[in-house]
Amino acid sequence: MKIDGKRVRLSRVTADDLDFICGLETNTGIWLYEEQVESDKEKVRNKYLEQMNSTSQYDFVITNEVDGKENPVGLAQICSYSEYRKSWEVGYAIIPEFQGQGYGYEAINLLLDFSFHS
Repeated sequence: MKIDGKRVRLSRVTADDLDFICGLETNTGIWLYEEQVESDKEKVRNKYLEQMNSTSQYDFVITNEVDGKENPVGLAQICSYSEYRKSWEVGYAIIPEFQGQGYGYEAINLLLDFSFHS
């Protein structure tokens, strides 16, 4: 599944993306406000493998295109937070060299559109 924006594309995480995802999820410089950051890349890999076909967790790689090549810049997620209340949570992480350029903002808007119109 792919969702195209003006400057970014959201692509549902696949096994081919797991090296990027593991590097991002274990990067303590990205998760400054988290109480705990997983350091075991194998645990991260297994978690994402389990979630890949879920209908209650959607994980997307955020990419931009430069010179015709897609470059991963971050991760966007939407997941069922409470089934009882029917509430969902959205979030994103952008790798440091791409922060402050509006990629997270655009990704969240694409996720919100996806969640309300899919």
